Amino acid sequence: MNYGAFVNRTPYTYNKALKRIYLENQGGAPYPVRSRSSFLVPFSEDHRAEIRHYLRKERIRFKSATDRQLEKLLEYCNGLEEDGS
Repeated sequence: MNYGAFVNRTPYTYNKALKRIYLENQGGAPYPVRSRSSFLVPFSEDHRAEIRHYLRKERIRFKSATDRQLEKLLEYCNGLEEDGS
């Protein structure tokens, strides 16, 4: 029997697909978001506390966030920016 074909074969592995999140401000370059703190950087100091509170209340974790959670988060953030509060 010839087993030579299997000697150099690499075993199969599984890698979880990585989700990459970017923020883009109207016409600006995409900004990578890897964590809660990096998400908050583009926002004003006035809004950061409110956004932190929303993230805790909604239990949003960027590594495991669903698309719907991220959509709701951005709707909330856009609402803050529009209100100017």
